[in-house]
Amino acid sequence: MSEPPSDSLPDKNHRKGGRKPGPVANKQRHVISVRLTDAEYLRLMGETAKYKLSQGEVLRAVWLNQHSITKLSVPPTVERAKQRVQLVGMANDLQALLKRGGHGEDTNKVLLSLVAQLTLMLA
Repeated sequence: MSEPPSDSLPDKNHRKGGRKPGPVANKQRHVISVRLTDAEYLRLMGETAKYKLSQGEVLRAVWLNQHSITKLSVPPTVERAKQRVQLVGMANDLQALLKRGGHGEDTNKVLLSLVAQLTLMLA
């Protein structure tokens, strides 16, 4: 068998595509291991679940002082998500109410309804 001509071999520096490599300074190339007690490990596992981050992201956030663990954002609960949706709907109703009020329409009933809904949410 004969070898293919050298001009048909792919160039070593030729890239077919994909994501371009980032700056070398930002590449996380070093891996370390850390020994933890059972209590420390359970705390780390709890925080990874609470903040929905990897173990490395939680440890890196604290060590680099980017955030303290107390400042990491907690994903919204189902109840909070429902409250946000309700608040967005009420804000839209209020905006529509202001437009109608600007045109001289009577908006007292709708306004009282919105106030009652807000009172229930805040109670």
